Amino acid sequence: MKFKKLIKSTLYAISVSLFFTVFGLIGKEQVSGGVLELESYGFTKAMIATLLIGLGYGIPSLIYDLKSMSIALKSVIYMCTGVGIMILVFLKFGFIQEGYGLGDILKMLIVPVGIAFLLWYAQYMKYKKVAKLMNEKLKDNK
Repeated sequence: MKFKKLIKSTLYAISVSLFFTVFGLIGKEQVSGGVLELESYGFTKAMIATLLIGLGYGIPSLIYDLKSMSIALKSVIYMCTGVGIMILVFLKFGFIQEGYGLGDILKMLIVPVGIAFLLWYAQYMKYKKVAKLMNEKLKDNK
């Protein structure tokens, strides 16, 4: 069961990553007046980066199966892992370049990190609601 859940969450994370990559490339093309310049295997790098970022958010979702930690600690570990992998991928594939300062890097990361937190929060609220409904059903059965 855990393997099936891992595959499902990883495919979900990859699809979300792909969605935002595609719209990022569309935005880049719109800003540059209809010319999308992707040098030195830029498209290939973007797609591999998308896959790695998706894996970086999908695989760590296994932490939510652990019973020994609080949801807050699980969430911190999950987000730090996902964001950390995203930063490493950005560095490795040249999305964060050598001349960038800390301010430039933070500006570049604020949107994807913000989106990651919003998606996490939406999932958190969904499962909180499910847990509440399950608890109410259990009370009704007693």
